[in-house]
Amino acid sequence: VITGGKSVEDAQEASMALTQRGVKVFAVGVRNIDSEEVGKIASNSATAFRVGNVQELSELSEQVLETLHDAMHETLCPGMTDVSKACNLDVILGFDGSRDQNVFVAQKGLESKMDAILRRISQMQKISCSGSQLPTVRVSVVALTPSGPVEAFDFAEYQSELFEKFQNMRAQHPYVLTADTLKLYQNKFQQASSDNVKVVIHFTDGVDGDLADVQRASEELRQDGVRALILVGLERVANLEQLMQL
Repeated sequence: VITGGKSVEDAQEASMALTQRGVKVFAVGVRNIDSEEVGKIASNSATAFRVGNVQELSELSEQVLETLHDAMHETLCPGMTDVSKACNLDVILGFDGSRDQNVFVAQKGLESKMDAILRRISQMQKISCSGSQLPTVRVSVVALTPSGPVEAFDFAEYQSELFEKFQNMRAQHPYVLTADTLKLYQNKFQQASSDNVKVVIHFTDGVDGDLADVQRASEELRQDGVRALILVGLERVANLEQLMQL
């Protein structure tokens, strides 16, 4: 089943009836359909998929065929019952750039690839074969300038129309990576006050502040429940070895 919107009838009940008769229901959500809705249509989480647009369906071919092969041999989650378990993530995506030049100019690949990066993050596939619910990922884009934070948008399930708000961040620069940058992320998670898994992905060309201060702020993030701080080096990233210590 390939669908781009919510069913007007009870698709979950119909899917369950088919599953009980031995039919494996594969569901592929396209564009803005809610992850939970796709999970309701599929027989279980292993047969639920989601893509950003019709063109990306071809990228799923191998994954769907592998899952179909497993289904034919009844090896999907052997010995396990399909127990529903929520998997919700809050992801902060931030970046910094050179003080001498606007990062949108100096790092041309950042803007051109950001929409695809955000869509890939928000459309993360299943990470466990238990449960019938796909991960629900909320993403926020925020960065720090010497004069204060600049936020493109708050935590939300990413839609392509939000990309323009990211592009509006062009007007501000420079963006920096200091201890205050990580404290900004920490405060944002605290304000969200959710039980979701917390992850930070930061694109950087190097640390701007004191490394020891940044390391302490990184440790405070971990102590505050942030599960991962992922640093992605941009072109001409400086002191990569120092970044690896964070």
